[in-house]
Amino acid sequence: MRIIYLGTPEFAIPPLKALLNAGENVVAAVSQPDREKNRKGQLLPTPVKELALRRGVRVYQFERIKREGHVLKELQPDLFITCAYGQILSQEILDIPKFSTFNIHASLLPRYRGPSPIQWALIEGERETGITIMRTEIGVDTGDIILQRRLEIRDEDDAGTLSEKLSYLGAECILEAVRLLKEGTITYTPQDHSRATHCPMIKKEDGLLDFSMEARKLFNRIRGLNPNPGCYAFFEGNIIKVHAAEIVEEEQPHDDSGRVAVSDPKRGLHVLCGGGTLRLKMLQFPGGKKLADTEFLKGRKIPVGSLLKGS
Repeated sequence: MRIIYLGTPEFAIPPLKALLNAGENVVAAVSQPDREKNRKGQLLPTPVKELALRRGVRVYQFERIKREGHVLKELQPDLFITCAYGQILSQEILDIPKFSTFNIHASLLPRYRGPSPIQWALIEGERETGITIMRTEIGVDTGDIILQRRLEIRDEDDAGTLSEKLSYLGAECILEAVRLLKEGTITYTPQDHSRATHCPMIKKEDGLLDFSMEARKLFNRIRGLNPNPGCYAFFEGNIIKVHAAEIVEEEQPHDDSGRVAVSDPKRGLHVLCGGGTLRLKMLQFPGGKKLADTEFLKGRKIPVGSLLKGS
């Protein structure tokens, strides 16, 4: 079976590696154009491009894949597999492979359709998520479900750790989906569109912490936006990035939310919230190092009673 793999970021690496290690015939990889630069200003290859070239797979990088159907047709693919590719596929592109286009989506569809399902599952305080292998159609994650696998979300998970777990689960799932297709035992189950939820693209301003919110909601937001784009607050006009937190107390409502309740190099930095108290465990000034709050407070005083602002 001739497979073309479409993916770009680190999340797409384990499924591609699994396909190659299983001996699947990946005839080409398609990735977004190189955009990230190193300190010298040189363009860096996307993670998928780097792996594909290292494994001897030809790579295509299209500014607009909709215009390049003729290139992909010449490869006579049986199957497209997409994983965080980053461009919308037109019907013309979807019609190219002999069988279908399978997508690896990081949620239990129809919940969390859209571009940021991992982040929003954490922000919304979900206790489980998973991988869906779906048959791609025109529409945002609306295609028939081939298979799903569930994954528990733990309090210690953030978007970085959960993304890694889901990428490896996605690798297992896509191998199973390809096997089912080869055996002729694959089934396609329509989604219940009435149960669909949608998640928007994450923006930098989503990371601005509003301490009038409950401690649990702030805790989930910090998890969901770490490592990127990250969360932040203001102290005396300066931005403080917040990379990790823990809930000290959940029930007590506070009218003076944002006030520092504890600021101690031994106990850390505790901030009152609209409901409960949050410890900001990992902090950073822009351009500085990430530091545990206990270390951060040794170099910068944030007095008890001072105010951390979300604007």
